[in-house]
Amino acid sequence: MASRFCVAVLLLLPGDGPASDPWRDALRLLSSKQIPARVHQSLLERYGASNELILQGEQPYTLHDIPVSLGLDEEWPAVLSGSRYLLEEPLHSDLIATCRRIRAEAPERRGTLQQVLLQSELWAAFDQLYLEGSRPPGLTGPRWTALLRELALTIRHVAPSGAEIRALHADAGELRRRALAAVGGTSAVEFYSLQRPSIHDVAHQFRRVNRFFYTDSRLQTLPPSVDTLRALRERKLPLPEGSAALIEECAIVVTRDLGLMETPVPLTFKAYRRLPSTAGKDLDFWMARLNGGARRLGADALRPLPAETEAWARIDLPNIPGAHGKPAFRAPLGVACAGCHGRYPKAFAPGAAEFDEQYFRLSTEAQTFTADRVMDLKCASAEYATLRAHLEEEGAPERPGFRLGGISWICLAGLAFSAAMAAFLRARPAKGLPSPRPSA
Repeated sequence: MASRFCVAVLLLLPGDGPASDPWRDALRLLSSKQIPARVHQSLLERYGASNELILQGEQPYTLHDIPVSLGLDEEWPAVLSGSRYLLEEPLHSDLIATCRRIRAEAPERRGTLQQVLLQSELWAAFDQLYLEGSRPPGLTGPRWTALLRELALTIRHVAPSGAEIRALHADAGELRRRALAAVGGTSAVEFYSLQRPSIHDVAHQFRRVNRFFYTDSRLQTLPPSVDTLRALRERKLPLPEGSAALIEECAIVVTRDLGLMETPVPLTFKAYRRLPSTAGKDLDFWMARLNGGARRLGADALRPLPAETEAWARIDLPNIPGAHGKPAFRAPLGVACAGCHGRYPKAFAPGAAEFDEQYFRLSTEAQTFTADRVMDLKCASAEYATLRAHLEEEGAPERPGFRLGGISWICLAGLAFSAAMAAFLRARPAKGLPSPRPSA
């Protein structure tokens, strides 16, 4: 009778109804930011703005700033516009509480793709918060320190194992094939440089490997001609009608043993396709995101964004206000992309002001050079050293048991047993950390 009464008390505690999903709550909280911006004419009705406009380049935008609330489908993580908002209340307390709710359940039940997606956003928040706090005037203080710790613990808690990442390689390339098909391509050649990392890798602070593909059949005849290499160096590669350019942003993850590992998981695809046009410059823009709810890299894991998706226009990488101190302009995705790529299809910049074509590579085969370079650069960064230091202080992570209706079976078995196990784990000496780059 006593045990039945105990269970009833646990199940009937008052609350606000069914608990929300902490994983989705974390993504929402990290994106819950407003940025004052001038909005494009086509968005006036959506924002209830006046029609007092001014031309910026060839496009009309509002004369005055309007508050723009960020969402879950932003092209870049919201924290790259500045992380100070994470220290404001009630967001600071809500985010810490959500991190603890995430750590109260076993991450394996979510699936590897969802673990990769959530860790990517948490990692971006940790890095940006640390980097802003370590630069004058700095953000150091108890809130800053507490949030860094909670983010670090949660990054490790949701970290997949190396075996779980390797299991995804069975479907490696499937989403890329689907993305190419969406822009009218069947095969592609990858373009990269041995000289420098791409500016996209730098803008993502080496948490993603950016791969660049062309469906132009002329580029698939290797080795490339001198004229092709010169066009790539000058970023004026003339794409023929029907051809496309595609960026694939694959996640780097912190694994469960605190190493870094490349994944075949594309968090974002961005593409443009050359359309038939007498002007010779009409481009169709397309973007898709990873569906973290999918269990494998199949058809349901690719989520194309609708045409009305908004993006930030007239800004350098990363394409989000705050990184460069420039005015913010909000526009539909196609308008934003056309601001840089609309006049002529630009080749992807390998990441240097002066390009040496002897270091350019065009490949139709899979390559690991760019991923290895990104991980090596991340391993050498101050923010990654700080992340590892936070986790080294905490020792080995605790992995909670499975839950039934949100209540741990350990709770139902007895609070005394749970407390004894927690005391035992805390008393264990912290294990030494492995090298940053574990073998595959």
